[in-house]
Amino acid sequence: MFQNENNTVDDHKIQGIVTTLNNVEDLSSLLELDDVKDELNTLRKLFSAQKEVITALVNYYEIMDSKTHKKHPQATSWMENALEHVKKYIDRVKELSEDCERVEKSVCSPKKQLYK
Repeated sequence: MFQNENNTVDDHKIQGIVTTLNNVEDLSSLLELDDVKDELNTLRKLFSAQKEVITALVNYYEIMDSKTHKKHPQATSWMENALEHVKKYIDRVKELSEDCERVEKSVCSPKKQLYK
């Protein structure tokens, strides 16, 4: 977050951010917000991977069902249901990420944002 191209801490950037904040609570809130954004990004990656796997499973069941007498409607239905839940989770993570961006903008003026 506060590293330059050489992966060293950029002290003047940190100092500039700290001095522009109104108080310690703002800094603490921004650090917590950064943690929340990281967690949301992790969840986004997880749900995206789950969506890919479940979609592949549904496709495999449909291919298998088209080639044999034995059908798997229960499994296909369950997978499609799971896929719908995962899509809702992805949408919710997106909403929460957008909320984090709005909160960050409300704490920092546009010129003082952490991420440039």
